[in-house]
Amino acid sequence: MALTFDAAWDGTGVETALTVLRGRNVPATFFLTGRFAAERHPGAALLTAAGHGIGNHSYSHPQFADLTRPEAEQEIMGADRAIRRATGTVPLPFFRFPTAPRPRRASRRPTNWASRTSSSPLTPTATSERPTV
Repeated sequence: MALTFDAAWDGTGVETALTVLRGRNVPATFFLTGRFAAERHPGAALLTAAGHGIGNHSYSHPQFADLTRPEAEQEIMGADRAIRRATGTVPLPFFRFPTAPRPRRASRRPTNWASRTSSSPLTPTATSERPTV
């Protein structure tokens, strides 16, 4: 199991979330939109500096089912570039769609669940869209 957050709108709550996570020694993965990363460099950088995983949540949080393949790729790659600039790191190879259901045109697998491994507790891994028990 993994704890994940979406960061798409503003930086409100980032420092509070980090304080709680640090106080409980709990790792998390934050899925950022490119717009959030581009507009909130300090918040995005704080998440990375605290050692949390960073994933891609699209650039502008669109309805992917309404996008062409080139538009979807632009959303994903634009977010990737913004996240790299804001955090100074490469985002995890996970993509979380802004809305469900999973569109057929997308080129990356959504990550809504993660599994715990014996070597790294709460490390996000690409899994199916359904939880495994």
